[in-house]
Order: sequence, then C-alpha cells, then structure tokens
Amino acid sequence: MHRAPPHLITYGQNAVQGVLYPIVRSLFETLASVSSDRIRICEHDDCILHFVDTSKSGKRRWCSMETCGNRHKAAEFYAKKKQRGN
Repeated sequence: MHRAPPHLITYGQNAVQGVLYPIVRSLFETLASVSSDRIRICEHDDCILHFVDTSKSGKRRWCSMETCGNRHKAAEFYAKKKQRGN
C-alpha cells in the first residue's frame, strides 16, 4: 500500500481563512464531543487558558502541570519557606 505524499489543503478565500478554518473546526468538534462540565479554566492566576479535563476524577486544576501547576506549587513552597523565616 502506497500513501500519497503530504500536501497542503487550503480552505477559504485567503491565507488567514485557510489557517483559521482547521483550528476553529477542531475547536467546535472538541466542544461538541465533551461534556461541558469537563471544560475548565486553569486555576493559575496569570493563565487565561481553558482545557478539557480528561482525568478520571474530574479534578484537574491546571492547563499544564509542567507550567502552571509547577509555578503554583513553587510559589506555595517559597511562601511557606519565607513564612518560616528560612
């Protein structure tokens, strides 16, 4: 079985529409396929991102543990350290 070589598929009448269409379509497909109570806002104060909570418990707090979750935990650690006077 041979696959066709990769090629660019464009949508819309101009480059902006061609780029935005797949993004918007993917967003709508995602929103239509998940329960609205699983769409969350990241709890980090400086983050504006939303995410779909796919955890079993449904208690995910951060858009990304590697960025926002880590920043929050580091800030808590340094605040506690400062409070202890160390």
